[in-house]
Amino acid sequence: MTAFAFVNGPGSASVGHRRPSSSCTRRTVMTPSMVSVSSNSTTNVVKSINTDEFKSLLDAAEWASNVIVVKFSAGFCKSCKSMEPKFKRLAKVYDKFNYFEVSYEKNKQLCEELGVDKLPHFQVYDRRTNQSEGVSCTWTEAAKLRDLLDRFNI
Repeated sequence: MTAFAFVNGPGSASVGHRRPSSSCTRRTVMTPSMVSVSSNSTTNVVKSINTDEFKSLLDAAEWASNVIVVKFSAGFCKSCKSMEPKFKRLAKVYDKFNYFEVSYEKNKQLCEELGVDKLPHFQVYDRRTNQSEGVSCTWTEAAKLRDLLDRFNI
């Protein structure tokens, strides 16, 4: 098991609500250690994963990168849909990272455990340092996600 220090932040759409807000802030949340996920992919292509896969993801040794980016989104969230093209473009620019997407609708309990309360939410995990930082923001605030990826792009 790997223990991560989390920095999460509220953003555009409240989970369970369709009305976006305009703020994108950060707050610190410490969580207990994560459990483990496996997959056969070694590319940075965005892959949808479920709760079980997420829980073993952080300990999986076969990923091409030590940095993993997870997007938490929902079908009802308009901001999530508008961020999709930008997220995929960023995945091409920061091609050393591995990218995953978790559906809030299918994985509510996991999202609640991780403190994801605003959508879309992006969490970056660095397995080298066992650190994690996240941000929730709309497509108009995509620079905040890019800045977050820059900090992990060593």
